[in-house]
Amino acid sequence: MNKLNFVSMSEAVSEITSGDRLWVSGAIGVSYEFLTTLEKMSSKLKDVEIISGMILNPKQEFMLPEYKGRIYYRSLFLGPLERAMRSLGNMELNTTHYSSMKDLFLELKPNVVALEVSPPDDEGFCSLGPIGGLGSQLMASYAEKVILIVNENVPHCGGYRNCIHLDEATTVTTSNLPLIAIPSEKVSDTDIQIGEIVADIVDDGCTLQIGIGSISNAVGYALKNKKNIKIHTEMLTSSMVELIQAGAVDPSANVTCTLAMGDQNLLDYLKTADNLVIEPCYEVTDPYLVSKHDCFTSVNTCIAVDLTGQVTAEGMGYRQISGTGGAYDFARAAKMSKGGKSIIALKSAYTNKEGDLISNIMVGFPEGTPVTYLRSDVDYIATEYGVVRLMNKSYEERTELLISIAHPDLREHLKTEAIKSGLIH
Repeated sequence: MNKLNFVSMSEAVSEITSGDRLWVSGAIGVSYEFLTTLEKMSSKLKDVEIISGMILNPKQEFMLPEYKGRIYYRSLFLGPLERAMRSLGNMELNTTHYSSMKDLFLELKPNVVALEVSPPDDEGFCSLGPIGGLGSQLMASYAEKVILIVNENVPHCGGYRNCIHLDEATTVTTSNLPLIAIPSEKVSDTDIQIGEIVADIVDDGCTLQIGIGSISNAVGYALKNKKNIKIHTEMLTSSMVELIQAGAVDPSANVTCTLAMGDQNLLDYLKTADNLVIEPCYEVTDPYLVSKHDCFTSVNTCIAVDLTGQVTAEGMGYRQISGTGGAYDFARAAKMSKGGKSIIALKSAYTNKEGDLISNIMVGFPEGTPVTYLRSDVDYIATEYGVVRLMNKSYEERTELLISIAHPDLREHLKTEAIKSGLIH
């Protein structure tokens, strides 16, 4: 291992020059100290592009209009801050299936990467931490400059492609900011109902993927009495860690994911998780690879479903809420897996600002709504009123089945609208 000189954070940031395309990982894997320092030092910079996703520091400023011409942002997945900032016009969104992300990474090909990493082991290897599966090792292999920010709070997470050697760095600095813990979303009584309904059709011994959100958390909690579950998921969440700690997960099997983030309990778990393997997102979500797991079971949530079975999980109308992610990839994997199941869960309805009850099961989506799941790949749909299976059903059958799990107060209206639309007769 070459002898390295650790420089100050401002010296590391000074490596960024006008015209650079910079990759900084995403979510809790971002060095927010690095980004904040870059903001403060950006007055003489021009046309620097930052590539990341789900920025979690609410005080980050580089998406604001006053940074136009200096820093521009390309998001690969929207979080709350990006959603609020997007309309200000200093960012753009790239979203694709996670299984296709390698092609996107290679097309973007940043010339600089700034990666927050764990302290090196005895051989000089640093872990890329809990978010390393989002392409950081691949990005670093093509970058002209590799800036490593060594942070003692970054856990040494497993995975042979979830690491980088200090010798690959052109610049090394340090930070001691703690990783951001994300409190679990509060689980409502309706979420619990849905979780229990979904848990009833999840089998012991299956290989499980669960998404994020309060319903997904409720599903995780409802599965604690299952046995010998294996985990192969895009994102390891707090509820899945609790599943592991409850003994529902096969202790002899690796826990495979692309990223891990959640509450403090999850962050503590990462420090001692010997069987955790973090792999690149484009392989963890590859339907053909994932489908080799028998009884692969995918559990995700969505925003709405139409009466033909189309599902949106990322936006409504022209308002993009998140990103494509790996949800559809896992649905395809479950379809190809021997004994596999894809389960999509949602609340049957919500109450709008005017106090009106609005169905999340719709005759049709508003103009501009992105379709995350094609209707022909949708298997089970669950609400608090039950679960139905749409796979291989006719439009007429799907319509009747979905109305049967809609909110009772809205079923008659849905049926009337379905008849008007010619979906049923």
